[in-house]
Amino acid sequence: DRLLKNTKFNGNEHNIHSSLTIIRKKNFHDELQKRDPFYKEMTYAWGTVEDEAFALCRFLRARDFKIEDVFEMMDEGKDRWNEAKANDFYPDPDKALDNPASALLTQYPVVKIGMAKNKCPVSYLKAGQIYAEGVECVTTLENMTKYFWYDNIHAFPKFMANLQAADPDIERMQTVSIFDLEGLTTSQLSSKTMDVVKAASAVAVCFPESLNSLIILNAPGFFSFSWRVIKGFINPRTVSKIEVHSSRKSGMKRLEEIIGEDQLPSDYGGKLMSTSEVIQQMGKRDEGGNSVRRQIVELMAVKSKKQKQFELEADETVTLNVYTKSSSGANFTIKKEEETVVDGVSVKGKGTTEEPLPCGTQIAASIKGPGKFNVEANAESGKGVDHFLLIGDVFA
Repeated sequence: DRLLKNTKFNGNEHNIHSSLTIIRKKNFHDELQKRDPFYKEMTYAWGTVEDEAFALCRFLRARDFKIEDVFEMMDEGKDRWNEAKANDFYPDPDKALDNPASALLTQYPVVKIGMAKNKCPVSYLKAGQIYAEGVECVTTLENMTKYFWYDNIHAFPKFMANLQAADPDIERMQTVSIFDLEGLTTSQLSSKTMDVVKAASAVAVCFPESLNSLIILNAPGFFSFSWRVIKGFINPRTVSKIEVHSSRKSGMKRLEEIIGEDQLPSDYGGKLMSTSEVIQQMGKRDEGGNSVRRQIVELMAVKSKKQKQFELEADETVTLNVYTKSSSGANFTIKKEEETVVDGVSVKGKGTTEEPLPCGTQIAASIKGPGKFNVEANAESGKGVDHFLLIGDVFA
């Protein structure tokens, strides 16, 4: 502002505002050179794919271009940043989670695919398919936080680099986010689910103004009512980026307007692979290097006994894994009609009864089709209900 008093402008109010923005970016840039290197590291975290001017502006916008407020905001995430940095921001997602990321994404389905018409990347979160008990079978809240660091520091820049290779005009590190609430129930909005959301938010504070817009699809009646109350507590700038669609028809029409058929996944009426196919491709490959054709996924709540049936075609084989944090465990048996294919594999978590930790166990390496199969889980203790996540990777 002081510099503006000695600056002459030729033009309208827009030009004055633009010049003010440039000066504040310059002041912020200069201040970054004087302070702890941490501030530069955070500001330029996406430096391989984001122009410096865009990075500076993102951080300034987050606090209405008030430079000292920006530094205070960054201080909020300093300890978390330094801890993650000491671990190179967890470059291997499977190690970060202590189980395959592809297993987690069956219970917390979020993927990035395609580009909006405004040249922003697009992400999809199927919130109606988030199951906290399933997430707990795969990983811990602490490890989820590690995964969010991996996603922001390693996965997102790589995704952007691939988009920029196809279209060099892509410059904005802001995401068009699609939250699909189809199937969402009030029981899914548990404290466990909210803890995962909080973990993601704690990391997101280090990457401000990375949301371009948020489109909420298939909002159930109870959400629409809650939203009218919730938005009163949200910053108006953020509220202006959010759209809520209760009708699937209006939501799909909006996606076509802002993204377009050629950049939408097939499960949203587009020409790209489906979101579930994106998740499947993240999984293991067979000996021939082929990716998974489809997945068999079942979250089994076992008190005494639970069953799951599946079918294989003649050219298919399946590898079956079970994830759980149950300290007592269960025995898994697989039958093809009356023939026992797998007999009594014990599956349980690790850790202690007081502090159970999730663990994955392969119960079948390669079952060949064709045929109809039955998986039966028998609890070893019969005390209470334990959850077991069965995932079958089917290869052709």
